Formats: sequence, C-alpha cells, structure tokens
Amino acid sequence: MRIGDKFFDNNNIITIYNIYRNTVKVKFNNETRYRYIKKKVLNSYRYLIPIGYVESFYVYDPKKIDFPDLIFIFFPNNDSTIWDHSFNSNPSIIKNRLSDNILNEGFSIYDITMTNIDMSDDWLFYSELDDLSKMDLKYKKYVSIYVDTSIDDYLNLLQDTLLEYNKIVEQSSDIIIKNYNEDYKRRTTAKEVLDFMSLFRGIDFSLDILEGKYTYTLIDKTKPYGLIGIEDIDVEDFICRCGDSIKDLIVIRYWYDIDLNSILMNHYLIRDPITGNLYIFIYNTNGISQEALDKVFNKYEQSVLLSRMEA
Repeated sequence: MRIGDKFFDNNNIITIYNIYRNTVKVKFNNETRYRYIKKKVLNSYRYLIPIGYVESFYVYDPKKIDFPDLIFIFFPNNDSTIWDHSFNSNPSIIKNRLSDNILNEGFSIYDITMTNIDMSDDWLFYSELDDLSKMDLKYKKYVSIYVDTSIDDYLNLLQDTLLEYNKIVEQSSDIIIKNYNEDYKRRTTAKEVLDFMSLFRGIDFSLDILEGKYTYTLIDKTKPYGLIGIEDIDVEDFICRCGDSIKDLIVIRYWYDIDLNSILMNHYLIRDPITGNLYIFIYNTNGISQEALDKVFNKYEQSVLLSRMEA
C-alpha cells in the first residue's frame, strides 16, 4: 500500500493520503476534508492498479555538489494494462533532477531524461540510479500515479513533505545563481521545477496522451462522465493532429472502469492542460482500408479501380 493508492466501489472512490499501523488517512471522492478509516475497511473496495509511482527525495553530498539536489523519478508498473492501449505507449523510467538544470534549459517531451525499462544497456542511467541508492535519501516519499493524476493531485499527495521540497528549491536556486549561472531563473517551489522539467509531460508522452486545449461541454450536466461536446474548430484541430479523416466522433471523460483495450474503434487520450481532466476521443475513419481492399480485389483490379477514380 502506498500514498496515492485508490480503491473504489459503485458509489465512492477512496484515495490514500497517509498510512499508519491500523488506519489510513483518506479522502472520499476528492472531498476537501480528510477521514481516518480502518485498513480492513478497504477490503470491501476494489483496488485500482496504478500506472506506476514517483519516488522523490533530495540528496546532499558536499564532495560532489554544493547544494541539496531535489530528485523525482517515475517508475512504471508493467502490471497496468494502460500500457497496451496504443502502439506508441512506452513504459519508461523518467527522471527530473535539479542538478540537470543548472544551465536553465527546459526539457521537452523529446529530450527529458527517460529510458525504456527494457533498455538494460542504458548503463549511464542505471549507474546513476545505483549511485543514488547508496546515498542518504532525505524526505523520501513514494506516491502512486494513475493515468489521470495531474501535477496538482501529486503535489497534494506530498502534503507536508512539499514544504520541505519548496525550501530546498529556494535554497538551491540561490546557490546555483551565485556559483553556477547568474542567469538562472530563481524558483521557490517544487511545482515550478516539475513544470519546467516536464516530469508529468514525460509520463503523458510515454502513455501516448496528447494535450488538447479545447472547449469541453457536458451534453447532460447531470452526468459528469457522460458524452462531451466540443466545437467544430476543435474537431478540425483534432483531425489535423491525429492525421485521420473522421466520420463519427465520440468524446467521453476518462474513468477507471473503462478498459481502453476493449475499444475496437480508433481512440486517443487527450488531457486538458487547464483542468488536468482526461478525455477519450473515439472515432471511425472515412474511406475503406487497404486491408479491406486486399481481401476483395487483387493488385490489378485495384489499379483499375484507382485509375477510374482518378480519371
């Protein structure tokens, strides 16, 4: 059991915020207040398998570096079926480290420090992880991550530890500016570091989740996980991004009991960058696939058909 773990039934979803000997500190349905329940109560709920977890801590070794180095590492969970929802999904270890950013250059999803978990020959990355494992990891925390965990959700799960991380960021920023790079942008919160170094964008990239700043409207306001409407201009933008001709489009809010692998139609996961909400765009394409043509016509017949269409 980890902080961030989720359990649910037909009426409630429970998120773990702290773990004690016989009880857990939880929130029901994202309420603002905490509750404390017996661990055995969770046996009546279904456990939701996370996509992975983030290990966070800071290290301070004056022999190697003269400031506390704050580190976040995402480890994917191969038991989660989410990694099978797309051919492009790629379960990867992803690292954000304050000392990687002394030059004040932000990471994109294309150059963020990450490696596929099957790449055992990525010796440099694994050597760094091995080196860290031998150090004194201060304020270490493990937090389970789900496909719809936003950066704000994650920071809330850190709770009091976040205050310590914020102090480290502020302190280390001052040392970096003084000793390494006077043009370094001073940061005072862990959120600024995570935003700038793109940990959660890296997770989305591994999951093949796109970002869509669209106008999402509930068709039936009494059903928060029902059909979603988007504007025509948003549909046009999505068509350009996915590269398909779309005939029928269905948009729904992602929920945990939706098995993406059971969706036979084309589909994409789209995250709203403003709210962090996750949506599933499900669609059919216009035209007939090459596979279907091959089953009906030989190459000569297809060439005749094509010549007639181009005439």
